[in-house]
Amino acid sequence: MKIARPVDDFVTRMREYFTSESTYPFKNEDPFRLDLLSNAQMESHGVRVAAQHEVLTTKQPDKVLKRLNDNEDVIIKVQEMLAETIKEKQAIAPASEWFLDNLYLIKEQINISRKHLPKGYSQTLPILAKGKSAGMPRVYDIALEIISHSDGRIDLANLTAFINGYQTKNVLTLGELWAIPIMLRFAIIENIRRIASRIAIDRLDKNDAIYWSDEFIKIAQTEPRSIIIATAEMAKSDIAQQCFRS
Repeated sequence: MKIARPVDDFVTRMREYFTSESTYPFKNEDPFRLDLLSNAQMESHGVRVAAQHEVLTTKQPDKVLKRLNDNEDVIIKVQEMLAETIKEKQAIAPASEWFLDNLYLIKEQINISRKHLPKGYSQTLPILAKGKSAGMPRVYDIALEIISHSDGRIDLANLTAFINGYQTKNVLTLGELWAIPIMLRFAIIENIRRIASRIAIDRLDKNDAIYWSDEFIKIAQTEPRSIIIATAEMAKSDIAQQCFRS
């Protein structure tokens, strides 16, 4: 006996998008969620980050707007997948509901970010030479650090503490100080994209799990002796392969 799984072009395209080699980083990029720091700890962390930063002396292409566009593409793909899930009358997780309920605000913030950052402006900012944000503006990495250690809840006190600590080692340019609010918005959007990516992958795996559970119930009721064959078929399926790679 061989289970002939119906081909769902939409699900196949979504799985290819989120788990293929070309977009593989989406799978492994966790949300920015590190230890929460007090204001005093934020200041000390700012000093440490400044000591690690090394900037390039040559002009680099604008990568900030491209990153925003990439993040927007992923967010739209997740919206499409969740809309399809609802259309099929399948339940979605609370995180997915929050994402859909607040999608208009997310899109609004993307448009504001694109509008407020002049094209090519990031090329005028000091660019990092190494580290996880290599090739991106130094101030963008600062925004990521602040987001990561505040669980996305930014207030003037922790922001000021980090910047003050940072500038005991490296003085930021006037252009960087002006760009901090914009970069914080960019960083939050990226964090939402990372969360959305996890929602998408979890949804894809759940779709496979639902499919195989339905198959096992059907086989148990009609051909119980074929359960072992069905298990072998599942072991060769996408969901099993994804689990082995995780």
